[in-house]
Amino acid sequence: MIRLTTMKKSIIGNESLKYLAVSVLALLADILVLFLLSKFHELPPVGATFFAYLSGMLVHYILSINYVFGFRKFSATRWVEFGWYILTGLMGAGLSALLVWQI
Repeated sequence: MIRLTTMKKSIIGNESLKYLAVSVLALLADILVLFLLSKFHELPPVGATFFAYLSGMLVHYILSINYVFGFRKFSATRWVEFGWYILTGLMGAGLSALLVWQI
C-alpha cells in the first residue's frame, strides 16, 4: 500500500513539473505572439491579446496531450476534448481581451 501511494505521488509530482514547464512555454508563445502582432502588424492591443492568448492556448494543449498527461479522460472522443478545451480557452481569451480593453 505504501509503495502504491508513493508511486501515485511520484506520478502526480512528475506531471505537475511537466505541466509547469508546458505552462511556461505556452506563456512565452503568448508573449511572443503578442509582441509580434502589436509591433509588426500594428494590431490594436485588444486584438493582439486575444490572438496571442489563443496561440498560447494551442501550444499548451498540444504540449499537454503529447508530453504531460499519460492518461486522457476523453481519449475516445478527442474532438469533444478539444472542443471543451477551445470553449474554455475562448472564455479566457475573451476575459483577457476585456481586461486589456478596460485598462
